[in-house]
Formats: sequence, structure tokens, C-alpha cells
Amino acid sequence: MKTLQYERGAEAGAAGGLAFVRIVLDDLVDGLAEVRRDGAPVLEDPLVRDQLVRLAMEEKAIALGDKRAAIAPLTTDYPFSLPLSHKLRWTEYTRRMRQFAINAQGADGARYVGDEEALAGGFWQRAYLNSFSATIGGGTSQVQANIIAEHVLGLPK
Repeated sequence: MKTLQYERGAEAGAAGGLAFVRIVLDDLVDGLAEVRRDGAPVLEDPLVRDQLVRLAMEEKAIALGDKRAAIAPLTTDYPFSLPLSHKLRWTEYTRRMRQFAINAQGADGARYVGDEEALAGGFWQRAYLNSFSATIGGGTSQVQANIIAEHVLGLPK
């Protein structure tokens, strides 16, 4: 199990790259402040605001999980359960958040790096495409979920 923990990033940490740049919801809101749809700021759209609230709740839950991981008595049964679940939750969250950033741009979400009209020079598009490497590196999200189910929760294969 020790090798598996290392391979899955619970001990080794993560490699670098734009996929691992910590982009938080405030960065997204700042970026979307420039976006307009049908002449109105996209941040005034109730559906966009609803999704932002959902992302904010998820980001806060992840942050609280990080704080919980710092309390040793809560991690005695299986010490790497929190890092394993954090990797899964954080990488999937960042992928969804970055995908939302592109969707909220509407048709301009199809613009990419090098396009003068791309929001933030195509940063969000590139960040989204790179986010898939985070869900693969250290074990795909599906493999990570299986490891948590079998080794942390004790569920059968």
C-alpha cells in the first residue's frame, strides 16, 4: 500500500504545470467581471450566480477538509484518507470550475491563446484543457475513487 500511496500523490505531492496552479473562485469572478452577454454583465445572470454559489460552497468544503486534515486525531485510522480524497475532490472541482469559466463566456469561450479577443489572453481555455492532466496524474479520478472506496471505506471490489 505504501507504493500505491506514493504513486497516487498522497505522499509525493503533485507535479507542476498550469493544471496545478491554484485558481480560486475569486479569480474566476474577477475574470468574468469583463464578460458581457447580450449587452449585460454575465455576473448579473441568475443562472451564472447560482453556479458561482455552488462552486463557492464546494471550494469552502474543500478548504474545511484541509483544516480537518491538520487535526491528527481525525486521521489515525487511515492517515492518507484525507490526502487521497482531497486530490479527488480538488482536481474534479478545478476542472468543473474552469469548464464553467469557458461556458460563462458564451461563444467567446471558443477563443484560445493568441486570439486578441480571448478573455485574459485565453488563460481560462488553457487552464481548462490542462486541468485534465490533474485528474489523470497520480491516478485517474476513477482509480482514485476506487482506492478510497476499497482501502478507506472498506467496500468490496
